[in-house]
Amino acid sequence: MASRDSAELVWPRSARSLLGRKVRVGDVNVGSVADVVVNRSVGHVLGLVVEGRSGQPHFLPWVAARVEEDQIVPTSVFGLLSATELSFYLENGVRLSHAIDGPGAAGGPLDDLLIDPDGDVAAIVRRRPATTPFAAEAAG
Repeated sequence: MASRDSAELVWPRSARSLLGRKVRVGDVNVGSVADVVVNRSVGHVLGLVVEGRSGQPHFLPWVAARVEEDQIVPTSVFGLLSATELSFYLENGVRLSHAIDGPGAAGGPLDDLLIDPDGDVAAIVRRRPATTPFAAEAAG
């Protein structure tokens, strides 16, 4: 979807690459991306958890966000929702950080998600098992 991103961006892109990005409304930095929220089946991005400059959490629905090379821009000043709406999405979705740190809602620990401009998950990148020198010797 060309209107959602600049022509230079390559899709699908890493969900992890969005973490820490500034969220800007015009020339004003309103916060940064603290997490990505996906639906329970880990098939679609619901939106972004934005930590405001005051430390308050907000929710930016994916449909109201435009991903640019170095920032995220809400498509409307009304797109950045309050902590009340954030709690609704967190109750009905999965934080990327929880899927990475925990057992993973998609059947195992995740390392990343590759997402397309519409928020659909194009690929799940599974965490590779840690290897030890002993495991390498046993395999060899």
